[in-house]
Amino acid sequence: MGTSDGRLGAVANFFIKHALAIFLVATLVCLLLVASLTSVLKPHVVGAWLLVGILTSLLFSGVALVVVLAMAAVDKARHLKLITYQDKQSLALRERFELEKIGAAELYSPYFRVHEGKTFVKCELTGPGSIFLQDSSTLEECSFHLCDIVVVAADERVNTAAYFQRSTFTGCRFVNLVIYMTEAMSAGALGGRCGVETGDLCVLGRKAG
Repeated sequence: MGTSDGRLGAVANFFIKHALAIFLVATLVCLLLVASLTSVLKPHVVGAWLLVGILTSLLFSGVALVVVLAMAAVDKARHLKLITYQDKQSLALRERFELEKIGAAELYSPYFRVHEGKTFVKCELTGPGSIFLQDSSTLEECSFHLCDIVVVAADERVNTAAYFQRSTFTGCRFVNLVIYMTEAMSAGALGGRCGVETGDLCVLGRKAG
């Protein structure tokens, strides 16, 4: 599949780059054909044959160019689709997020990727999903809506959570999430620095091993 796509792209690029040369060659071939035909015809039809040759050349060159451009557009669309599919990976590579709505599923990786050194400012992190905030992360003026906080040991392993280390959340809103954190982290998060909306935050004890 990749080889055929590569050949298609190479052919498309060749035709696009050499469109003018292809037109000139096609015109020359048509004119030579006209010349050979007019040698056996009357001289007064030469002009008409020349016009027919040029128009024929334009027609064939135009059709070829349209076909090649269409092929190139399809190939480009496939490439853009592949790029769009990599959104989750590009999101993981960014270091700062501001005024964005981010789903927990976009941050989760089944290969246990730790998000380190991230900064979230006035963002909304939404579920369903779960995140693990390690002690090196900080929460400032954040709020929780329909969230569950699960207090765990610092070395606990949660396979279904997106991990954050040395990350900062400022003025963020957490919605419909299960948030794993240590007891010290939860005490700070539920202190004077963060708020709870409508009293719907549930804090659970240490997760069973």
